[in-house]
Amino acid sequence: MEFSEVVRRRRMIRHYSDKPLSPEVIERILASALRAPSAGFSQGWAFLALTDPADRARFWPFVPTRVEQTPTMQDAPLVVVPLAHKAAYLNRYAEPDKGWETGPRPAGPPRTGTSTPAWQPSSCS
Repeated sequence: MEFSEVVRRRRMIRHYSDKPLSPEVIERILASALRAPSAGFSQGWAFLALTDPADRARFWPFVPTRVEQTPTMQDAPLVVVPLAHKAAYLNRYAEPDKGWETGPRPAGPPRTGTSTPAWQPSSCS
């Protein structure tokens, strides 16, 4: 599918079903997120998937304006919380191919490739 078609067919979702998603669907969603482009291919992200109703209920008080505007959002069977790892980006841009080799290296753990996500696919097809 062409990108222009994807953009044209995109829709805003304002009402959610509480119908559970299969683990395979959740895995496909998260596997796609892991393949998204990132700055310098640093992929300094992880994803927290909230599928348990109690976990989702604890999450919503932290986004009150969204809940007020779209109360049925709380019915969604999956909440994906993106997490960023700042040091992964700083370390990536401190590598010689990014032109920062003459300055001090930013603080953070040593770069060992991409960061380890909170969720890892059991199989990516």
